[in-house]
Amino acid sequence: MIPFFRKIHKKLADDNKPLKYLRYAIGEIVLVVIGILIALQINNWNEQRINEEKITSILKEIQTDLVKDIEYSKIIFDYHIYTDSISKLILYDKYTSDDYKTGNFILIGYNYRDFKTITNGYDNFKQNIDNVPEKYSSIINDLKNLYETEKATIDVYNERIRATVYKNIDEENNFNWILDKAKGIM
Repeated sequence: MIPFFRKIHKKLADDNKPLKYLRYAIGEIVLVVIGILIALQINNWNEQRINEEKITSILKEIQTDLVKDIEYSKIIFDYHIYTDSISKLILYDKYTSDDYKTGNFILIGYNYRDFKTITNGYDNFKQNIDNVPEKYSSIINDLKNLYETEKATIDVYNERIRATVYKNIDEENNFNWILDKAKGIM
């Protein structure tokens, strides 16, 4: 293709026809500009595709984090229900000597389990917030609410549970059964 344009260029230059040469030059410039614009558009499409794949991957990571959070919250919830039920049995003298021998009550008052959310995906999302495609803009506020506002609520509940557990540990000397168990009397 280049030799073709060189021949035309040479012929027009040799014929000394400036008007034809000028039209040819303008046409060539227009072709180059159109080629550059097409290349830029293709590059923009490619960047958008890569960016959308990246955001989709981050959203999948957030989804995985949320599933893990839900599974862990169930474990924490079940743990606290279990320890609470044993505590009530002990306080109401319904815990049998066989139950004491199993040692399950040792869990009561000594273990604190914090609920921590996994935020890796959301942290990545925040770093790429400027690159989020328009079709995902509706979930930005929901994610922000979940990971920032609701996390503050979770932190308050964690602190309340932690304070209660530590208060119980500090007051354990008031319960003679703990001392009896430690001495091997029960």
